[in-house]
Amino acid sequence: MRPSPRAYARCITCVCAGGDPEAAFRPGRQPKARPTDPATAALRRENAALREENVELKRRLEEGKRQADAYSSLYADRNRLSQENSALKKQLADARAANPGVSPAEERAAGRLAREIDRLKEALAKAEMKLAADPGEVGKLERQLKAARTRVHNLTIEKNVAWRAVTRQ
Repeated sequence: MRPSPRAYARCITCVCAGGDPEAAFRPGRQPKARPTDPATAALRRENAALREENVELKRRLEEGKRQADAYSSLYADRNRLSQENSALKKQLADARAANPGVSPAEERAAGRLAREIDRLKEALAKAEMKLAADPGEVGKLERQLKAARTRVHNLTIEKNVAWRAVTRQ
C-alpha cells in the first residue's frame, strides 16, 4: 500500500524519506498546526492568556519600580526630618540647661503667646489687604500718588532724551 500524499508530506523532512534530519528542528520548517485541532486551539488560548499575564506582570513591575522610587525618596525625607528633630531636641535641651528657671508651665504659656502673636499677624495681614482693596479715601490718595510718581518718571525720561539730543548737536 502506498502512503497518502499528506502522510508523505509530513515525512519529507525526516530521515525515512531521505530528507535532512536537522530540518525538523529548524524554526520555520515546522509543519503548520491545523487551527481546527482542539489541542492546538487549547495551546493558542493558553498562549494568549500567558501573553496577557506577561503584560500585566510587566505593568505591575513598572508600578513597583515607581513605588520603590517614591519609597526611597520618602525614606530620605524621613532620615532628614529625623536628623532635624534630633538637632531641635538638642537645642531645646541646651536652652533648658542655659536657662534652668523656666518651668514647663512657662514654656506652655510662651507657646500660647507665640500662637496668639501668629494669629494677630494673620489678622493684621488680612486688614492690610482689605485696606488696599478699599476704594475709600486712602485708596484714592494712593492712586493719585502713584499717578504723580509715574508723571515725574515720564518727565525725567523726556528731560534725559532732550538733553541727549542737545548734547549730540
